[in-house]
Amino acid sequence: MRKIFLLFCLLLVPVWAQEMTQLSYFSDPFGNQGSFWKMVTQGKTYVAFKVKSHDKPGEATIFLTQALLAEMEQKVAELKAAPNPLKADGFQVVWSKDSGDSKVSTILGRWQGVKVKLVQVVENKNGKFEHQIVLDKSTNDFLRALKKTRAVW
Repeated sequence: MRKIFLLFCLLLVPVWAQEMTQLSYFSDPFGNQGSFWKMVTQGKTYVAFKVKSHDKPGEATIFLTQALLAEMEQKVAELKAAPNPLKADGFQVVWSKDSGDSKVSTILGRWQGVKVKLVQVVENKNGKFEHQIVLDKSTNDFLRALKKTRAVW
């Protein structure tokens, strides 16, 4: 019995070693939510970017390196400054990057005549989760959350 208990404890040590802390959070006017999380596991630190659309179940997560986080910050700033040339409803991917089973993209869109700028995270793990957050009126909140994450990391 004692051996079984010790084996059980040894198996739980990796689970106990994981620490997940929310670093920053933001939302857009449509109820979509984004957040950055710090995860420490087996002595390594990762940052997770989670996106939850208000009208879809689940959430999409992508794990970021410091280089990818910096690149995403630059691409979102470029998206903010870029004009949206779409004349018909549709989407145009401006930038996209893979990380493991997930992909993050910046997108210009037009839907029912309304032009939008989006960040999308697609996660292909245990199913496909695709979530977007609109940046038009929340770009500054996004960049503030991202800078706060970089400062803590």
